[in-house]
Amino acid sequence: MGSGGMSEDEDGVDKVVIDDRELEEAVKITMFLPFRHSKLTTIVAVVDKVSRVEKQYFVQSGRTSKRRVRGDSRCKKSDRKPPIGWPMSFFADGYLESLPEYRREKLRLSEKIFPLYDLEKIPEQYL
Repeated sequence: MGSGGMSEDEDGVDKVVIDDRELEEAVKITMFLPFRHSKLTTIVAVVDKVSRVEKQYFVQSGRTSKRRVRGDSRCKKSDRKPPIGWPMSFFADGYLESLPEYRREKLRLSEKIFPLYDLEKIPEQYL
């Protein structure tokens, strides 16, 4: 996917209740990439959560990571350009068709077939 296909983040704060006390938690507000397919966005969200859920396999060293907030009204649309060389399946439905032909050609789409699968059967703690 490369760094061009990853979302940008902004710092934010969420209110959380712990032991009947309302506290503020520092979070990362993830920007929305209009060109990225929603299934790919789900896959990225699952990968982000694996280290928090599977603590026996991942050892946290350094600074504590912040929770990422996705699909929230605070999430802005990114103006990042789509990466060159992606397979067609990585793009949001209708995105490529909405581009003029010269812009599609600039993307130099990969000829590889790369199916994206629905992650409906993933355990809930990863979603």
